[in-house]
Amino acid sequence: MRYISTLILIAASCFVASPAHASPVPSAQLEAATWCDAASATRRTVLLIHGTGATPDEAWAWNYEKTLPVAGFGVCTVTLPDRAVRDFTVSAEYAAYAARYAYNRSGRKIAIMGHSQGGLMAVWIAKFWPDIAAHADDVIALAGNVHGTALANTLCVTGSCAPIAWQMAIGSHVTNAASNAPLPSAPSFTPSQAATTRSSTRSRTRARSTAVRRSWCRTSVRYGSSITA
Repeated sequence: MRYISTLILIAASCFVASPAHASPVPSAQLEAATWCDAASATRRTVLLIHGTGATPDEAWAWNYEKTLPVAGFGVCTVTLPDRAVRDFTVSAEYAAYAARYAYNRSGRKIAIMGHSQGGLMAVWIAKFWPDIAAHADDVIALAGNVHGTALANTLCVTGSCAPIAWQMAIGSHVTNAASNAPLPSAPSFTPSQAATTRSSTRSRTRARSTAVRRSWCRTSVRYGSSITA
């Protein structure tokens, strides 16, 4: 099993290493799934990635979409397909496109914040897409299940569950790759709860942008630390 996981990790690293990688998802679908507010064209922007079973409105409209603009940031969101219950690697294509779009629109480095599966995805695209890592200052994972979640293992105990449950399980190829891939030299990674990375001593728990982190803390206090997703 360890040998197979190592091969998956190597394959993932090779797959995303080239900036010329062409997404298997039609560009029109990727564009339609990305939304940015007007301020994102002139401000440093935060990309928000929702979790499993949610939509951007359900996950963010009542919290960070309200507080980030007040703190002086633009906001972008991405709608992962089928409420994020599809193949994780397909959903990652949407998140990667949104990150690139947010960077190009704002003209400056962005922050990427995700919750639950979205937290894992924020870490994933920063690890496996070098250009995204280079164009981001902060990656914040809110309860990001980088190492997997025992709930997924329970759901799949009968051998029949949704593809995303297999992938989010502890010990899956996806979560093993996310955990073991080295952190890039940038951006700064801020984990919350289960989002720590065990593969590198270079894990940084203090975001470079203290303003983003303050907004994160204020919103967690104001609306509760647990965001429904």
